[in-house]
Amino acid sequence: MRDPLEIQFWLRKRGKNQRGVAEYCKVSEAYVSQIVNKKRRSARVEKVIARWTGFSRKALFGPVAA
Repeated sequence: MRDPLEIQFWLRKRGKNQRGVAEYCKVSEAYVSQIVNKKRRSARVEKVIARWTGFSRKALFGPVAA
């Protein structure tokens, strides 16, 4: 599981940011921030962040609860 600052770093390194994720997923920036800071879970948003950073969803956010 990655630290929230590291997730933001990898997004920026790839020319992306949380605002871009929010616009792409049609959600608020606050919602994306909560996901990056691991206060909420969203499969759709987590998958976009994983694809854009080049990491697996599990590596970034941990295993999905059953």
